[in-house]
Amino acid sequence: MTSSTETREQLAAEIDTALSLGDGTKINLSYTILKIIQRADLSDQPVLIRHAAESFENAQSSKEIQIDAFINDTERALLEKKFGKLVDQMLNLIFSDNAPEEKFYANLQALLQNPLFPDEKTRTFAFYFALIDKRLPYFQLTQGLKMSDDDWKQSHRRLSRERAKIRFILNSEFKQRSEEADLLLKEICAQKNYEDQVSLMGYILFERGGARQGLDALMKTIRRS
Repeated sequence: MTSSTETREQLAAEIDTALSLGDGTKINLSYTILKIIQRADLSDQPVLIRHAAESFENAQSSKEIQIDAFINDTERALLEKKFGKLVDQMLNLIFSDNAPEEKFYANLQALLQNPLFPDEKTRTFAFYFALIDKRLPYFQLTQGLKMSDDDWKQSHRRLSRERAKIRFILNSEFKQRSEEADLLLKEICAQKNYEDQVSLMGYILFERGGARQGLDALMKTIRRS
């Protein structure tokens, strides 16, 4: 529980300090952050979980403070073998709701309190596995453009030359990623029709990601890379 002299803002600042100064593995850094969050009132914990999620991936640490090894590498591997699939399934369930951000992080808090994670190490693993998921930080998405199969096929036929050029760009060598991005963006923006822009973007995603039947396996491979 948050003490009378310990505000949510102060706990958020402690999380920032751990991220900017801590020297330790990601799972032990997750444990340090989780212990800070657990000191807050239950009503404040989703906000702090969100703060951690929005800062975790891009944090740059000076490594001035050594973080104790609460979970070693062998234990982490065993926890992943036992609980990794379960955490993924639970995360997939709350991601699939496309809930507002506040509701999502409340659901994530509830996940961490699930009795399936009965002790500090299992709860720490669940928190760590969520933090390293590439879908965090979470955003509620608006409805994207839906095109009928016929409209999609007609657009592709109409843009056959543009698709060929995009394929050429994707398979060319560039010294900087910005060069490739600039050329691809120009091809998309050259289309006056918004549906054609979406069609070309879809083609880029397909070409870069591989065949549709392989995308699920690909995402599982890169999601936590």
